[in-house]
Amino acid sequence: MLTILPKENAGAAVRALMDEGGVVAPIERDGEAIFARLRDSTEARLDAKRTLHSAKTALLPARDPFLRFDLVGATWETIPLDAPRFLLGLHPCDVWAHEAFDLWMNEGVPDDRYDAAESAVTIIALKCAEPCGEDCFCGAMGTWRPRAFDILMTDDGDRYLLEAASDHGRHVLHLWNRWILFSDASAEKRHVEILASAEKAFAGSSRCGTAHPFRIDELPAAMKRAFHAPWWHDMAERCLDCGQCVAVCPTCTCFAMTDECDFEMKECIRCRVTDGCMFAPFAEVAGGHNFRRDRYARIRHRMNRKGNWLNERFSIPFCVGCGRCVTTCPVEISPWKVFRRACGEAIDV
Repeated sequence: MLTILPKENAGAAVRALMDEGGVVAPIERDGEAIFARLRDSTEARLDAKRTLHSAKTALLPARDPFLRFDLVGATWETIPLDAPRFLLGLHPCDVWAHEAFDLWMNEGVPDDRYDAAESAVTIIALKCAEPCGEDCFCGAMGTWRPRAFDILMTDDGDRYLLEAASDHGRHVLHLWNRWILFSDASAEKRHVEILASAEKAFAGSSRCGTAHPFRIDELPAAMKRAFHAPWWHDMAERCLDCGQCVAVCPTCTCFAMTDECDFEMKECIRCRVTDGCMFAPFAEVAGGHNFRRDRYARIRHRMNRKGNWLNERFSIPFCVGCGRCVTTCPVEISPWKVFRRACGEAIDV
């Protein structure tokens, strides 16, 4: 059953979340929308089209100090992760990315530090009415339709229509009880109309359209067939190894461990820091060997992780079509073009 949050009450609703715990939401900084922890409810920008990066860093920070060593007393202690309670304003593609990310972090030996933070977090998603921009291709990946949320907010002019899908979500509705209204037949009708309008908007987008030139279930096989294609080298000739694609990708999970010691060698902090397969040293092993020394091999590896291997393993897209990597790449390397070329379309990559 739908409930209604008038937009005039949205600020109070966000403050109620902040009283319960940390809230990460889109804010504006230096002219860009980014996910950050709210310091004030007025910072939230729920009308942001697409953020520069995803909310992934709320649960896996780019630099995460997790152990402190006392080198004098030969003792150590864990450093707790200051994780938020609420992720607010995630678009459907980012919710899909969160689900994929969670599957990877729990394969084999679960990541206890991540799990402790993730299990307590509530995802309050915001449905997209249309593609977020020209680089977005979530329609092709099937990730524009929401799933795996706790609450879904649908923008309806001067109000949000709310759907709760979990106990976490119902707890939020309880927090918002004084500001929300119960829906009526007109709200239910508007909800159906908005969904139909979104279907039309995504299907009608040439860049993001659901009438895409490949089927997502056939993509892994197509990527396998293209493994030795010559056009991987074409992309490698212009790639700058800058790593911006892995920095903004919502499903990239790779990290390294570093020990940061003070000059007096009395204390040392062990950190988990973001790393990425597009960096040349990433695949270096003992003896100075590197099994992905060539740039084309690193590009091919990244694209196969997004469109092949992990899709098969987990039955969920590991490229969600958010288009952040396309926007940030200075030489316009695009998974969307790679996937289409792998599937047989005559397109320059």
